[in-house]
Amino acid sequence: MNQKYNYEKIKSILLFILMAVFIYGLSINFNGVDYDFWARLIQGKHVVQTGSVMYRDILSYVPTHTWYDPEWLSSAIIYLIVNKFGLISVTITKFIFILLIFFITLFTTSYTNKKPIEKINSEYFFITMFVLFFSGSMGLLLRCQHFTYLILPVWLYILEKISDNYDNKKSTIYLYLLPILMLLWLNLHGACIAGVGIAVLYVIGRIINRKPIKKYIYALFGTSLMFFINPWGSQYIKFLFDSCFLDRHWIIEWQPTIVGEFLYIKLAICYLIITMILYILKLIITRFKNINYSKLFIIIVTYYLSWAHFKHMPLYVICASIYMYSDFEFLVLKLNEKITKKININKIYQRYITILKDITVFLLVFSLALYYIILSPIKTSILDPRKLVYPINTAEFIKVNNIKGDMFLPYFYGSYMAYKTYPNIKIFMDGRQEQVYDYDIFDREMYFMYGMDDNKGYIIDEYVPDLYLTEDEWDYSYYLKNNPDYKLIFKDARYSLYIKKELAKDEYKDITYTNTFDKDTIFETNLDFRKK
Repeated sequence: MNQKYNYEKIKSILLFILMAVFIYGLSINFNGVDYDFWARLIQGKHVVQTGSVMYRDILSYVPTHTWYDPEWLSSAIIYLIVNKFGLISVTITKFIFILLIFFITLFTTSYTNKKPIEKINSEYFFITMFVLFFSGSMGLLLRCQHFTYLILPVWLYILEKISDNYDNKKSTIYLYLLPILMLLWLNLHGACIAGVGIAVLYVIGRIINRKPIKKYIYALFGTSLMFFINPWGSQYIKFLFDSCFLDRHWIIEWQPTIVGEFLYIKLAICYLIITMILYILKLIITRFKNINYSKLFIIIVTYYLSWAHFKHMPLYVICASIYMYSDFEFLVLKLNEKITKKININKIYQRYITILKDITVFLLVFSLALYYIILSPIKTSILDPRKLVYPINTAEFIKVNNIKGDMFLPYFYGSYMAYKTYPNIKIFMDGRQEQVYDYDIFDREMYFMYGMDDNKGYIIDEYVPDLYLTEDEWDYSYYLKNNPDYKLIFKDARYSLYIKKELAKDEYKDITYTNTFDKDTIFETNLDFRKK
């Protein structure tokens, strides 16, 4: 018995070390582009330098409303990290966040299922972690969403703690924690709404299971009051709820998961299908007895949200990992029992097979982690500039030639261009969308970019730009090539810059072309919010 315990203890320690190495390998190798990263730095710098949020937009030349920024606090944290530790901190901090997210999820899984961590199935570990990393936007740069994914398993842990200690005074401590945690969450990221929704589903489930709910009602009431503690007061609450019902079909991560073309999205689809089949299979085997309706409702709703929008996939993965582990274990034990009886394997051989299986899994994961670390050294992987995904050369050309004016450009490049060229350049719009702009303006930009409006250029007839940034793939690039009022003044492997002919100079200074960031100048900007 003691030998078995020691084996499990050693196995769990090795597992934790291996998981850290594997997550590090994934983190440095997969740094997908986050076009809103620069807007986060802008708001974060304003918060740090002034002690207040930037609620009036200064970057755009089109009409804007109050900037309701649910991510103002996380933006300040990201800015402080980048400002203090530089470019390398972007990847290292993402690695730390994902590591914490995974282990907090694991700890909550262990507590919820009353299963010691060392006895949690190792394959379950790896599958959960791998899917979690590639779900939603987890594998991109450090994003404000990571704060939500960090808080969610803690939120679920507190809900379970209240339940387990409902009849004693200890639960009161956890009742206070929910509002305090929500106060932090709602100023870090707008997905705090998910926390409220999950708590409500939890209460509904308890009602059906005929369990007391009074303490949860108190906690929800206290939590709802926290929403008024923000830089914008009650208007922020209205903004959050309005944002929940917006149609964001233009944006890839807000599109239905089923339409995703990337490999990691197809893997997520497989995970969604397989986990639900296993869950239903377990319900059938147990003849739908002893159903925990809180768990059932949370799984069903987050499952639906994951199909509706790929962005919500991490919500389901975290909730499913915590609430479906017992179902997974039940099915594994049933399968193991049937196989053992069928081929008559004795317990000693079963143990050897288990050890061999664990060694095989560990070696495979370690080899893959090593492959990622060797393939993509951290110094060359940060911000993934290899495909020239930011208009680096264009921004440098504008800076060197002191070009000024209002610029129309694809919205996803907006915050980078604003960060690098303010105050000389005012952008049409960036990825803040409903936070700053009327959604009609976003629609009209997309129609123009895709050449879907009958009156070519009606959006820019109203908001006439001095400059255009474009790529050949966009339909409006043909509009510019045939427009006698604009002149091409810069072109690299991907981007073209046009300017009004009357504003064009006879000659422009040339620049040294690059397809990567200079780590010493990447965060240079003229944005400075300190009082002069």
